[in-house]
Amino acid sequence: MTNRATRMAEMPTSGFGAATVAHSMISSATLPPHQKLVETQDVTFLADDGFPLAGTLFCSTDKQGPLVLISGATAVARGYYTKFAMACVNSGARAALIYDYRGVAGSRVPTGWVRRINMKDWGVLDMPAAMDFLDGVAPDAPMIGVGHSIGGTNLGLCGQSGRYSKFAMVAAALGTLSLTDEEYSLYMRMNIFGLPVASLLGKAPGWLGIGETLPRSVFNDWARWCRQPNYLFDDPAVSEKDRFNKVRTNVLSVSMEDDPWATGRAVNALQVRFPYAEFRRWQISSAAGGTDRIGHFGFFRSKFSAILWPGVMGWMMDTAVI
Repeated sequence: MTNRATRMAEMPTSGFGAATVAHSMISSATLPPHQKLVETQDVTFLADDGFPLAGTLFCSTDKQGPLVLISGATAVARGYYTKFAMACVNSGARAALIYDYRGVAGSRVPTGWVRRINMKDWGVLDMPAAMDFLDGVAPDAPMIGVGHSIGGTNLGLCGQSGRYSKFAMVAAALGTLSLTDEEYSLYMRMNIFGLPVASLLGKAPGWLGIGETLPRSVFNDWARWCRQPNYLFDDPAVSEKDRFNKVRTNVLSVSMEDDPWATGRAVNALQVRFPYAEFRRWQISSAAGGTDRIGHFGFFRSKFSAILWPGVMGWMMDTAVI
């Protein structure tokens, strides 16, 4: 077991820095022949700086296959990816982990925490912590990453990209507003309305239309990155940006034709920041969703599971070629 997982087991089960593993629950509903029983655990694990992170672990009773780590989009709670995580296990994964970044949803800021919460911490500290925790399930198993939006960008910040045998980016793009199809409306929402509200309340509340409530410091970072021509690469505080050049991972980049944020030009702008990674691109036609828009968030919605998930799952599990 890794150092973080070991520390987790030694931590008290209540109070600041607590680390817990909830009782297992095995789905007992009648399953179709192709589905497996999946053991589910709510877990808490620590980042290197001691911040407690909330996650949910899904394990196959077969104890075979790769590990899958699913890293979400900005201001999206981990529960949004539950059905996709279970589908990963049913498609052959030994275990899948979803988690909340610090300051988001279940990973609340602990009482007494004084260190500034930076948006870059999600990639520099939180993703590696999740990787180490998941690695404790089966250290010899290959690990596959799935990153939605900023979760894909974090591959370049984590400093542990070599642990991934594969990484699927979904709607991952350089977040510069000028590369989107909604530059001016997003600028207004983030800077004219969002920043003053965050300054007043000490947080960016979900009712701004951003999703989950974010710490003010994270929202400030996000808004500043999005205003810059080169996104986080223009931020002198992100000294870890050089890590992008060290990524050698096999990457599948999935984008949606009707996504107004992760446009083709924005996806391209992120890809070039990974000069030594092996990229394969799959752009999903807007017609794939029928009369329903897929957009930036639709890929993980279960109503598209039969249409969109099999190709990515097949690529992940080496059972299909895209």
